[in-house]
Amino acid sequence: MVDEGGSMRKTFCQFSVLTLLATTHGLLAASVSYERDIQPLLVSRCTSCHGGLKSKGALRLDAGVLMLKGGQTGPAMVSGKPGESLLLQRILSADPEERMPPEGKPLSAHESDMLREWIAAGTPFPKDEEIPSGPGDHWFFKQPIKATLPIGGLSHPIDAFLAQDWKKHGLTPQQPVEKGMLARRVYLDLVGVPPTFEELTAFLSDNSADGYERLVDKLLADSRYGQRWARHGMDIWRYSDEVLNPCDGKTPMYGEYHLWRWRDWIVESLNEGKPYDKMIVEMLAGDELAPEDVKTARATGYLVRNYNELGGRDAWLHDVVDHTSQAFLGLTMRCARCHDHKYDPIPHADYYKMRAVFEPMGKRMHLEPGFADPRKNGTPAAFDENLHSKTYLFENGNPQEPKKDSALPPGVPQLLNAGGIEPKPVKLPGAVSHPGRLSFVRDDKRRELSQALAKAQHKAKEQPSADYEVSDATLAELEKNCRQPTDAAPLDAPFKSMEVALTRAQVLEAEKSLEAFQAVLAADDAIERTEAQIKKLSEMAATLQREQKRRQVLASAAEALLELLRAKQDAKPNQEKIDSAKSKYSAARESFTKLVEEQKKPLSAHEPLVKSYPGSSTGR
Repeated sequence: MVDEGGSMRKTFCQFSVLTLLATTHGLLAASVSYERDIQPLLVSRCTSCHGGLKSKGALRLDAGVLMLKGGQTGPAMVSGKPGESLLLQRILSADPEERMPPEGKPLSAHESDMLREWIAAGTPFPKDEEIPSGPGDHWFFKQPIKATLPIGGLSHPIDAFLAQDWKKHGLTPQQPVEKGMLARRVYLDLVGVPPTFEELTAFLSDNSADGYERLVDKLLADSRYGQRWARHGMDIWRYSDEVLNPCDGKTPMYGEYHLWRWRDWIVESLNEGKPYDKMIVEMLAGDELAPEDVKTARATGYLVRNYNELGGRDAWLHDVVDHTSQAFLGLTMRCARCHDHKYDPIPHADYYKMRAVFEPMGKRMHLEPGFADPRKNGTPAAFDENLHSKTYLFENGNPQEPKKDSALPPGVPQLLNAGGIEPKPVKLPGAVSHPGRLSFVRDDKRRELSQALAKAQHKAKEQPSADYEVSDATLAELEKNCRQPTDAAPLDAPFKSMEVALTRAQVLEAEKSLEAFQAVLAADDAIERTEAQIKKLSEMAATLQREQKRRQVLASAAEALLELLRAKQDAKPNQEKIDSAKSKYSAARESFTKLVEEQKKPLSAHEPLVKSYPGSSTGR
């Protein structure tokens, strides 16, 4: 028996489904909009590789007419024929090598359906659609052209340009504010604080024609002007004091000691009326612009501020490139560290050419008079340390994958149309490369050593040396004792005899320090002598330095041994004090033993009075 009712219900359901599908298909086709759906989809997923900046395969998908034109393999789509459209085939491909886009997640089913229906509907797009220009055509990348000054009879050229646009838009400017409000505004704008009652009264009572101009000049000459406006530059240039390593509280983890000197340079430059372009040049190349001027060297604190101990040299150089492009070019070049920039005309290689400008960079501390230790009061600065360093492109931005087949020359982004740069090495004055030749550095060191000798001699005079003969044999015995292990130290030795021997050893060490100092000066000054003379003087200085170092470490070990003797021979021995003294003596004895072994090696060149630096700079 046939169930006619069931058959009819089945037929009705099938008909309903087909009708629904057909209706949905028609609704989707009718609802797809090029401007609302298709263009935004292609811009977000396709035009970074197929747009005005980059057109892989000569294919652009940022305008309807360009899609139909296609690229090297023909039209990207065929109007009315989704199945024959290459773009849709690549989007729907199951082969990862063929599927587009090649990176990121595939287009969703809904996005693919929209594209299919738009093609089936005949790829409708506005016939007057404007073809997007490449990023390089943006006004930002064009060379500025001096505009013709509008004729308006106004007091300032800026007002003339503003008035031109006011007229164009039918706008009327407000009338000037009353004098009291004007004074308040200019004070807040230039020095950051409102005028005092006396300052306001003085301005209000000044009825001269140039009263306002004189007020502006007065505030521009105020030291607070530089302090207020320096903050804006410091924000952009990322000023901060040094950050010390929390493990030791001494080593700069970011930046360097005394970066406040760069801050002071910014304030002073603004108060001096230094042009902005000159400020930029000094921040990037002050060490080459005025090598002997430490005040100018402060400007390169901008480069030192980016120093990154944890991230290493690559992190330091990358930060310099990234923040230099942002601060002075208004561009984010960071994307080009790993690949061609997706939105700006900056090729991958341009990033590393920019890095090559800074590749030789190192940091140093200029000494200040009266301070032998630059950490207490030095001037941090950048300089060219690695004169022959090379820059290689990192594949995908990975420092572990440098392309060493060819080094990249220093350069700036092509978009600046500046052409290539040809650095010319800069010869540096002797006092810059060898700061130990500076008179104040030598005077400070000589004063320090003389004071140490006087102190040791004074202490020696207070000892009852008549009761204890201090001979070379006594000093030899002192050295022998200081080389004994902690447990074997002569804790029953005559305390006074040891103390006198130590005092004598300290005098000899101070005398040897002065003698070595004079030899080092002679060796440091031998730069322009013959090679043989330089070698001889250097060896003499190195010999004296070796003797002085031995006496210094011996005195430290003897002092630690005496402390242990005092603790052990105390009327009321304190075990904690004894253990602490043992620990100090053990460390001092180990240092002395290590030095003795090191000094068995052949002599090397002498240590200059202070660290020396290259005699030239790359000019980059």
